[in-house]
Amino acid sequence: MSQKKILTIIIPTYNRLEKLKISIKSYLKTDRNDIDFLILDNCSTDNTREYLETISKEDKRIKLHFQEKNKYFNGNTFDGFSMVKTELGMWLADDDVMIGDYISECINIFKKYPNVGLVHNYCTARNYINQKYLIDYDYFKSGVEAWNSICAIGGAFPGLCYRMNCFDLSDYPLGADKIYSLAKINAIIALKHDVVILKKSGLMETDLNEGKASRIEKKIIEQKRKADLNVGELINYYLDLVGNAKILIFCHKITPWLLGVAPNMSKDFYVKFIEEISKNLGRIYILFLFKLIFKRFHHRIIYNILFNLGNPKNLIFHINLCMFSIKKISNLLFKFTYKKNEKIN
Repeated sequence: MSQKKILTIIIPTYNRLEKLKISIKSYLKTDRNDIDFLILDNCSTDNTREYLETISKEDKRIKLHFQEKNKYFNGNTFDGFSMVKTELGMWLADDDVMIGDYISECINIFKKYPNVGLVHNYCTARNYINQKYLIDYDYFKSGVEAWNSICAIGGAFPGLCYRMNCFDLSDYPLGADKIYSLAKINAIIALKHDVVILKKSGLMETDLNEGKASRIEKKIIEQKRKADLNVGELINYYLDLVGNAKILIFCHKITPWLLGVAPNMSKDFYVKFIEEISKNLGRIYILFLFKLIFKRFHHRIIYNILFNLGNPKNLIFHINLCMFSIKKISNLLFKFTYKKNEKIN
């Protein structure tokens, strides 16, 4: 009697055969027989199909789907989740490797905590793994706490694992210009269900040995990102779900990543980035533009700061930012005072 399947792992792929080989080899190391790997080829032209047909004969857990036409990253991922019939579904990339027994740990979390709707990991987002953590995972209760935990790192998809009865495909935004549809799904689930983020296992990118500038340029092209790196897409999703005030949590968290990326952009792309990011993140969280001046100066940043400050439609965002900043400063002062009193006592 065949074992009942509990998890379907979808792996969308397109023209990255050599990286796919490394990733698949890593993923197949798990000895679980209650899972399936559903690999969706988006009309690759680099012999991906031949490779997949070969390995599917060697490992019966591998299921294949070949698109008849290229559906872009977004459509390929949507098709993958629409085919999941198991209790759990996971998204893995075609250019990562798995560290630790991440797959089993996700399954164990869902079995242990019936209120958990989403499991993720810190590893892909931070590009490092610390297996010396004393705690295996962080647990976040549903609502703003859970959304706060996932709003920034949830943009890195590899390892996202869902209880599928919490995943409503009708909430999934479709379109060739969308790359963060799963981030919206993450937010919707987190506001209604608990979230766990694993700390000792997860996914690691395979191209970390490449120069940062070349990696960024390559990802912008491969993922067909807009000039604002699709941050505006994320902000639009979150504004609808959590409102003007709480969106600042995300803006504050995404800022360090953008400041790290900006110096490695080409000159022409950086100018486009300034113009587009000023229309969304810079409008809501103008502090980002002030920080960007010191990270990589360009006169257009000054212009956009003055424009956003002078636009009366942005007044509510500036007021929210002041309140947000006061609260952050108050919390820091409280922590400092508390620690100081602890030392005295």
